[in-house]
Amino acid sequence: LLALGAVRTYSVFNPYHVPPIVDKKKIAELEATGEIDRMPANPVLPPMKALTCSEFYDPTVS
Repeated sequence: LLALGAVRTYSVFNPYHVPPIVDKKKIAELEATGEIDRMPANPVLPPMKALTCSEFYDPTVS
């Protein structure tokens, strides 16, 4: 049996995972400059709960 102290309740990712890009302006800028094609095809970390790219997101409200 596992004790409660032995249960891990978080994810651990390898260091080669890259953070997600959720800012639409940043993505458009990378596409316009062609830099997005030079980015490595590494696995992407899952976004945090607070990150969003929704068109309805308003930082002053949330």
